Amino acid sequence: MLAALLTSAHDVCDVSVKGRAKLLDVTLTGSCAGYRWSPSSDVDVHLIVQYSDVSDYEELVGSYFKARTALWDKEHDVTLFGHPVEVYVQDVDEVQWFSGVYSLMTDKWIAQPIPPDALGDDVDYRAAERKARVYARDIQRAVAALRAHPGEQEISRVRKLKARVRQLRRSGLEREGELSIENLAFKGLRKIGALDILHAEMQRAYDISRSVG
Repeated sequence: MLAALLTSAHDVCDVSVKGRAKLLDVTLTGSCAGYRWSPSSDVDVHLIVQYSDVSDYEELVGSYFKARTALWDKEHDVTLFGHPVEVYVQDVDEVQWFSGVYSLMTDKWIAQPIPPDALGDDVDYRAAERKARVYARDIQRAVAALRAHPGEQEISRVRKLKARVRQLRRSGLEREGELSIENLAFKGLRKIGALDILHAEMQRAYDISRSVG
């Protein structure tokens, strides 16, 4: 299992990272590295590099790696025991909120997951679903508005909505980690494709607003 994941990681590294930054580690994170995995869970594999080794413009480096790994995920259908493998290039200084992180290169736990019972509480999935429904409704309205009036005003509103969704996730991660209501709501929106639809409609509206004739 570890060998298969490492092979995939090095394949991505050869395409996206090689010659630009040293591969410091390959980690397994997310629900498949903890106690909250399910039949629909992804296998999150992170390639750890130093962004500053590539360029001083670290935000631009992050955008480049995100685009390259997204392309790799789109072109390949790698699975591990039926779970889709998703690869992400992570800066060594980036804060991660996962309860479980396993190093595939050293075959050791970096952060061992804590069993749910040991936390003394449970996850409020109903609250997460309710929050996701609220944002899904807002996204649905934003998409309808974009289709009706693909102009600067609606595009600006969508940018603000996307910023709200990003902040939703970040605030939950900072407060309670990956099992926060906000993060679970964000993952629900991503799973049903709401965020992809919103982004695609915004891009379409932008192209229309910039077209002539």
